[in-house]
Amino acid sequence: TEILHEQGWVYFDQGNLKKACDEFARISQSHPSSIETKFCNEEVLVKLGRWKEPETILQKLKKEFLDNPKMFGKISKRLGWFYLSRNQFERAKREFDFIYSQNRQDLEAIDGLRACYLRTGNYQKANQFA
Repeated sequence: TEILHEQGWVYFDQGNLKKACDEFARISQSHPSSIETKFCNEEVLVKLGRWKEPETILQKLKKEFLDNPKMFGKISKRLGWFYLSRNQFERAKREFDFIYSQNRQDLEAIDGLRACYLRTGNYQKANQFA
């Protein structure tokens, strides 16, 4: 899939986000089961400031992978970071809390929770995840 996405990332690196978005959308249509392509598309949409679309992509993926804990967790992490970037701290915290409840050793969940608490000024709680 890396080669599949190469042209999209070339456009991205050149600063042509619209073309990158179009390329990833095209690949998504021809490879609808490629989760990585959906992640690429989501990332470019965020850079374009088209906030609703990436959230929709990730929410649909979560529903699709309810019975696949590994993939569900990966999607939840992306959604958590997405919400954090939008200053939607409670929504981000819910995503990271879920991952943390499944695996207390998950460093990304720990980092995400710590970031949520730091960003909301709850330093005491953030230090519990240091």
